[in-house]
Amino acid sequence: MLNVTDLSKHYGESAVFSHVHLQVAPGEFVAILGESGVGKSTLLNCIAGLLEVSDGQIFIKGKNVTWEEPKDRGIGMVFQSYALYPQMTVEKNLSFGLRVSGMRPVESSAPIGGPSISGGEKGNGVAGNGAGVENEGVNGGCAQPPFSRVPSYHVLDAAIDATHRWLVDGVAPPSAPPIELKQLPASSIPPSAEIGRGQTGPRWEIVRDEMGLARGGIRLAAVAVPIAKNTGDNVGSVGVATGGGERNCRLMGSWEPFDAARLTALYSAHDAYVGKVREATEKNLKAVYITKWDADATIRDAENSKIGR
Repeated sequence: MLNVTDLSKHYGESAVFSHVHLQVAPGEFVAILGESGVGKSTLLNCIAGLLEVSDGQIFIKGKNVTWEEPKDRGIGMVFQSYALYPQMTVEKNLSFGLRVSGMRPVESSAPIGGPSISGGEKGNGVAGNGAGVENEGVNGGCAQPPFSRVPSYHVLDAAIDATHRWLVDGVAPPSAPPIELKQLPASSIPPSAEIGRGQTGPRWEIVRDEMGLARGGIRLAAVAVPIAKNTGDNVGSVGVATGGGERNCRLMGSWEPFDAARLTALYSAHDAYVGKVREATEKNLKAVYITKWDADATIRDAENSKIGR
């Protein structure tokens, strides 16, 4: 289905990758591993047509698409960071590509965004900030503002790099302390806490500090030097039917930014905030919990922020 032949991508005299050969047969699932900055995403962008190649050819289903527009290649690409239209419902986001390509969305399936998906909460999981015009209720039907801003993908990036080093060089990946948990008494578990039907056994709750942030685990700068309460916990709003929407809220987590008074109390000066972010980030970098690329980006974002100004 996919045949990449002698592909190269250069920026001026700097080569991102050179003379890459890749074949993917129908039905195959292929993972491209490598450290940050070696060109994995650049290769995928070239295959998808989002970047022009410097040399070589790309064939999809036997057709040379090297210089075809992305829309004419008949493939899709899912980016690491989601890019959804907040004014659209789940259904409209999913069917957007079909409509743009002139195809009719499948009409025989169950309505997307109905009870089978989100417990009747239209648009749940797309307009998470409540800004969507078709989004029902505050916070998209979730009890807290959804979408945690903790960049957990930074840990995933480092985990991929660590797995590569383990396979190639035999260097064991790092371990991290677990998130602290405490067992809940059965009498304290409300019906809304049930995620699965017929679930039995003990239930656990995350131990949190005075700012509501989880104790233990890998403490990225967003947690160690917080400017908001980010959690992996969220539930459906009171009075909202549970089901798919309830699970969506739990998957998205929550994000509650600190007000100006609290930020001033925590970080009286911009340099002090940046210094704490740098310290937490360098600690995680030394422990190999994040990559150098993501560490630099975290510090750069802190330097460009308005915290403490």
